[in-house]
Amino acid sequence: MGHRYGYRLTPSDGGTLVTSIYDWSHASQDWKDAGVFPVVSETNLRGTLGILDRTVRRGYVRA
Repeated sequence: MGHRYGYRLTPSDGGTLVTSIYDWSHASQDWKDAGVFPVVSETNLRGTLGILDRTVRRGYVRA
């Protein structure tokens, strides 16, 4: 669909600054006209930051 989302991680004093990224600027005009964007709502994007924070604080490690 031409969109992407994810996180930008930047080292910061005492930790890491996490920026949520959601870019649909490369989506085709047909998709934009169809009114399906944003595919992921702002509320859901904010929720993923909470999930990421809890995951890091619990110390989950990818196997």
